Parts: sequence; C-alpha cells; structure tokens
Amino acid sequence: MNGASAPFRGASIPFLFKAKNFCAPSKVIEIAEDYDDFLNKIEKSLNNSDKKMIEKRIEFASRHSWENRFDEIQNIITSHS
Repeated sequence: MNGASAPFRGASIPFLFKAKNFCAPSKVIEIAEDYDDFLNKIEKSLNNSDKKMIEKRIEFASRHSWENRFDEIQNIITSHS
C-alpha cells in the first residue's frame, strides 16, 4: 500500500473537527474518540482493501497535498499584498 492510498487516522484534536465534513459519508478520514477507538479504526482500515475506497483516498490525498496547501496559502498572501 503506498502513502497516497494509505488511510489517514488522527486523534480527536480541535483542528480535525474542521475535517469532519471529509469523514462522512465516504469515511476517507475517521476521527477517533479515544485510544481504543483509534486502534480499532486503524485495524479496520488496514484490513479494508476495497478498490473504490483506495481510489477515494488517492483522490483526497492528491487534493490535499503539501504542494496544493502551499499554492493555496501563496494565493491568499498574494491576493492580500
């Protein structure tokens, strides 16, 4: 499994609540509520080899790359200069 198709899991921290709109219904991102929930979601994701989900993860990762984030920030800075 390459990095782009690997499931992303994060702990329940404030900035991730902004990402909740990416969580449902596709479940590309899941937010764990506690340690046990985190482990369960990781195990479930690693055992999920659904090709459609892998494609969704790749598409999501390509839209949210560091390069795209940089371009977005640079555009915001440029538009306010």
